Amino acid sequence: MLSLAGFLFVGPSSGEVPTVEIAPGVNMPSINVGTWSYGNGQPSDPSIGVPPWIEAGGTGLDCAWDYFNQAKVAAAVESTGKPRESLFITTKVPGIGDALQKMKVDLQQLNTSYADLTLLHMPSKNPATNAAQWKSLEQALAMKLTRSIGISNFNSAQIEELMKTATVTPAVNQCDMGVANHDDATIKYCQAKNITYEAWGAMKGCNFTDPTIGNIAKSRNVSVAQVCLRYVIDRGCVLAVGTGNDAATAKAYAVEDMGIFDFALTSAEMALLNAL
Repeated sequence: MLSLAGFLFVGPSSGEVPTVEIAPGVNMPSINVGTWSYGNGQPSDPSIGVPPWIEAGGTGLDCAWDYFNQAKVAAAVESTGKPRESLFITTKVPGIGDALQKMKVDLQQLNTSYADLTLLHMPSKNPATNAAQWKSLEQALAMKLTRSIGISNFNSAQIEELMKTATVTPAVNQCDMGVANHDDATIKYCQAKNITYEAWGAMKGCNFTDPTIGNIAKSRNVSVAQVCLRYVIDRGCVLAVGTGNDAATAKAYAVEDMGIFDFALTSAEMALLNAL
């Protein structure tokens, strides 16, 4: 077992993905497949990305109400024959509107009676709106519609404001993070408060021509992508990453992603990457 920044990563053993306990009895995979399938960045069509992800040993699925494709996620899961209880499903509700109602729609779309983690997708500029939305998620948690609740794209000041009225501490804060793109103050704050920090966009800042990353990859006999993803893990964080929309490469990407638990970066290598 490897302990990083106060979080306990269990595994890997027998090819299993290490997990982090984000709330009492709730163990989240340290790597999850993204299912955002439109726009720029790292689109990942669930009908293409989910089956090979599960085949490669992945159990974490990162979804959202406003990805507008959760029915495709449910169909992709059903096609694998994988039982619901063996998967960890994250979904998200918008920062405005009726969060509890959106949570119920999420479950209908995903064809499940519960989510493992539900995130408030984006903070409002109005703290009162955030407080009301969070109260709705606390209600969803009490109703057992979700096993844990968290936030997304909140900075430390916004979390401080949220906690003035919250009765449940967010289990996770999912933010844009990767090599050359990290909000160190918020990462430090979350880890001090025992809020698991999750990266989205970890590959966005992964420079495949950067000699520093390339040299580390070569010395470890791993890919540049694996170095970039491992960087997130060795910062004591978890991550969601897409596998793309190309059926010809999605399986290989999934297997590559699972390979980041076969090595760890040294403190010297981390210092080099932090400096980028």
